[in-house]
Amino acid sequence: MDSTWLMTIALWWLAGMAIAFVVHEAGHAVCAVIGSMPISLVSIGLGPVLLRGRLGKTRMVLRALPFGGFVLLYPVWGAPRRRQLLFLLGGVLANAALIALLACLNSPGAAQALPTFVRDGQGPVMFAQAFVIVIQLVPFRPRINGVRMASDGLQLLRLLRRPAGPAGARSMLRCSAATPAIERRCCHRLRRASCSISAAWSQGSTPRSGAQSMRRSCRS
Repeated sequence: MDSTWLMTIALWWLAGMAIAFVVHEAGHAVCAVIGSMPISLVSIGLGPVLLRGRLGKTRMVLRALPFGGFVLLYPVWGAPRRRQLLFLLGGVLANAALIALLACLNSPGAAQALPTFVRDGQGPVMFAQAFVIVIQLVPFRPRINGVRMASDGLQLLRLLRRPAGPAGARSMLRCSAATPAIERRCCHRLRRASCSISAAWSQGSTPRSGAQSMRRSCRS
């Protein structure tokens, strides 16, 4: 077997995994916008920070290795369950859409117009999308950097089992890869603020002021 071909496939597999994570997180972000769910933080990649900025009230972080990431929402109170489902499924839906697009490009007519190295890469990139979909839908809590993270599948189960109404309203948090220290602290602050606002709700207070203070606590 040609070693050059094997190296090409390996490089396309790495590129496919990077594309899969970026597309996955972009899908979550787009579905959050569609569902009018405010985004606190979008973090793409692992390792050293390359770029950091803001898009409105959303913090954006780009790191050196695009093999992970997460989308963090502000606490969503009283949001319809279908919007929360759309957000949690947004990542895998985006990966599935990319698979469908690549399958269309792999048709006999379209494939002939593509360079050979691009045709060789379609398979590994599609397989990488499918791999990320399967991993994210498995309900488990891996320990990453000493912190327990919930996969999309586990959060879907929690959402479906959660009672409706204010008692079940919690912040929507998802982390698909190792969370850097700054973002992890922000996640913990959001969890604490979520519990405080939920308690205020149960006592008949308005959650607006608590949500505003929570937003201030996670600003850089």
